[in-house]
Amino acid sequence: MNESKNLKNYHNEFTPSKLEQDEIEKSEERYRSTLDHLLEGCQILGFDWCYLYINAAAEKHNRRPNEELLGKKYMDMWPGIEVTEVFMRIKHCMEERIVQLIENEFIFPDGTIGWFKLSIQPIPEGVFILSQDITEYKHTMEKLCRSEAYFHTLYESSPDCIIVVNASGEIESLNQRTQCLFGYTKEELIGKLVEILIPHCFKSHDILRRNYTSNPEVRPMGTGKELFAKHKNGTEFPVEISLSPIQMNNNFNVIATVRDITEKKKLEQQFLRNQRMESIGTLAGGIAHDLNNILTPVLLYLDIIKMKLTDEKSQKILQMLESSLNRGTNLIKQVLSFARGIEGERTILQISQLIDEIEKIINETFPKSISFCTGISKNLPTLSADATQIHQVLMNLCVNARDAMPNGGKIDIKAETIILDEQYVKMNLDAKLGQYVIITVSDQGMGIPPEIKERIFEPFFTTKEIGKGTGLGLSTTFSIIKNHNGFINVYSEVGKGTTFKVYLPTQEDTVVFVTEEKETYLTGNGELILVVDDEMSIREITKTTLETYGYSVLTAEDGTEAIAIYAVHGQKIALVLTDIMMPYMDGTALVRAIQKMNPNTKFVVVSGFKQSIDIVKQDSVVFLEKPYTSKNLLKTISEILQRK
Repeated sequence: MNESKNLKNYHNEFTPSKLEQDEIEKSEERYRSTLDHLLEGCQILGFDWCYLYINAAAEKHNRRPNEELLGKKYMDMWPGIEVTEVFMRIKHCMEERIVQLIENEFIFPDGTIGWFKLSIQPIPEGVFILSQDITEYKHTMEKLCRSEAYFHTLYESSPDCIIVVNASGEIESLNQRTQCLFGYTKEELIGKLVEILIPHCFKSHDILRRNYTSNPEVRPMGTGKELFAKHKNGTEFPVEISLSPIQMNNNFNVIATVRDITEKKKLEQQFLRNQRMESIGTLAGGIAHDLNNILTPVLLYLDIIKMKLTDEKSQKILQMLESSLNRGTNLIKQVLSFARGIEGERTILQISQLIDEIEKIINETFPKSISFCTGISKNLPTLSADATQIHQVLMNLCVNARDAMPNGGKIDIKAETIILDEQYVKMNLDAKLGQYVIITVSDQGMGIPPEIKERIFEPFFTTKEIGKGTGLGLSTTFSIIKNHNGFINVYSEVGKGTTFKVYLPTQEDTVVFVTEEKETYLTGNGELILVVDDEMSIREITKTTLETYGYSVLTAEDGTEAIAIYAVHGQKIALVLTDIMMPYMDGTALVRAIQKMNPNTKFVVVSGFKQSIDIVKQDSVVFLEKPYTSKNLLKTISEILQRK
């Protein structure tokens, strides 16, 4: 009886009353209502993996109505889920009763993909899963990453140097082009003052302080300013720099865009030189015309005086006077030939006959210490030219060669035919498509310094002593060749000699235009070639030609940039084609540097001056004369690539 009473009291003590039961139900209702209205998804899985509860947000996340999921097993609703990290995390939470956090991708039955952040917590019934849809966030981040990658690609692939500088004048960031142009690595420049690259652009940082410290809205920036930049090896070169403001991490920095304008300056100098030549020609022509008018009556009166003064002494004096007047007259003719372009009498001319005549004159009049060699191709086409003027051109060049070798040496004259194609024409602005005869005059003399080479065709310019030269020989030569619709190139190195190449178009009825076919042995198979030349036009046309014929091409404008490219792509590069005469690091130094990195590398070295190139004696190096045609280029590359 007492035991029964105790059990009843125990039951009354631990069994909720009606009021308490109502409160529990109301509390559960509020709890359920709260979960139902949460923006986050709420799901409860029992220990048997069946769905016990899903709120409205979770229903949206699942992209299926609750009726399809409630009471169903989690694995049945998501086939293949057992091998995913989500399943393993839920299982771990159930077994170890430990909270799990995860971001994961879900593939829905309709094939769409969603990303969710999940918080998995243990509860008495099983696990409670709180889900947050982050699909849009992921898409936004992907777009941002793509955008950043895009701008990073633009930044790194820009043909200009891009340098970010802070208000203290220190370099914070730079692109790959900056490293190539200036010869520094990124690590060597970060944190250094920008004056190391552009000495006068940010002098004392006044520009930065003035532009950014007081009023960041008023920032007068420099645009397109031309300055001299400094390479790591100490050489200076012209650049164009533009400054732009940028706010980074609440700090105002400056972006300096630096463009190498060496090519631009060369073109400007060429344009100014042409203008100067025209101006000098106009002036010289006017003076020569007036001198002609002055000397003409003197010569006429001289004839009259010679008839009146017949004694031997007077005749001797008059003969000397006539000789001096004739020299003056010939000098005036040379000036007029340069200034006015006197046409002369054009005839059908075979150049080999002229070279034979020149050889006889040289053998008879030049010092015995000067030897003369000729190399004339068979079946040379004829020219329509003035024989006297072309004879004068060859004599001028041979006399210059003789004077360049006071201690003796060898003069070589060669004549051959060439068909200039698009490759060649783009490498030489004076050339035109068609057939030419090339006359090459080479010596082993003292060579021409670069600073003088730019002026050798100017009238009255000479390095010879007073009385030993008028400075009209090469200017007349230039004018004669130009009037014959030809052009002339000169290649020279101090101490190693000089080569003049005269290009004369063949007679019109013998001009041959050849359309080159892609011969099988000339076509590449995707081999990667590194083309190195400081002339942009040559780099681009060579790149275009090689890509047209099946090669892959990388380009560099000097030896230092080529070394940087080779360091990255060396194992893939089948051949390096490099000019010899380049700034910063010439072709010879480049070949030797790359050979230290990889002794098996093959090279084609390019120059208009073959005598100076010692490295072509190696089996892995071949020489290509510049300028070159597409056929010569492709043949040379094909031959060396086939070498073992």
